[in-house]
Amino acid sequence: MEPVKSITITRIFDAPRQLVFEAWIDEKHLQQWWMPRGFTNPTCRITASSRPGYAETGAELTVVTYHPAFGDMPQTGKFEEVSPFDKIIFSTTAFPNAEGKPQLRGRNVIVFSDEPAQGKAKTRMVITASILEAGPGLEGALAGMDQGWAETLDRLSEHVEDTSEREMLITRVVDAPRDLVWKIWTEPEHVKEWWGPNGFT
Repeated sequence: MEPVKSITITRIFDAPRQLVFEAWIDEKHLQQWWMPRGFTNPTCRITASSRPGYAETGAELTVVTYHPAFGDMPQTGKFEEVSPFDKIIFSTTAFPNAEGKPQLRGRNVIVFSDEPAQGKAKTRMVITASILEAGPGLEGALAGMDQGWAETLDRLSEHVEDTSEREMLITRVVDAPRDLVWKIWTEPEHVKEWWGPNGFT
């Protein structure tokens, strides 16, 4: 079947190949980064597997994704191939209609390889994401596919990469009540008064 739409994205992750691979097949990992920014995954289960919570060939995926603007969005999937730590192929369905029939069907092929690097393990990942079927009213989902995958892979990167070399810890004791300091950080009318170094507005 000719895809309705297909995109291929290559990403280099500053993380070992096994970790990047397992982020796709371990439900506890997948729940933390799946879908673009603004989405969460209250339910993420991998079943029909000999190792509970971990995908193998033939395993099934059930995800309920949530976004404040859209509510709950159920998805299902099936792992057609899981070849550690080289390749994953899985199909997905989403947007069920009133009768429960999915209006969107997709298939994803992900290939992993080591990326040459000095002193630190890196992973090259190439994903080809294809929409095989899209029902009426899903033009927006198709139009946002590139951005959606880009943001999803950004979240995966943040999940697997060690950022400790790019982090700093600063401790300050502020002579003010805790609830006031909280407001200073969370209310726009306060933030605009102090955010940024001296000389910035």
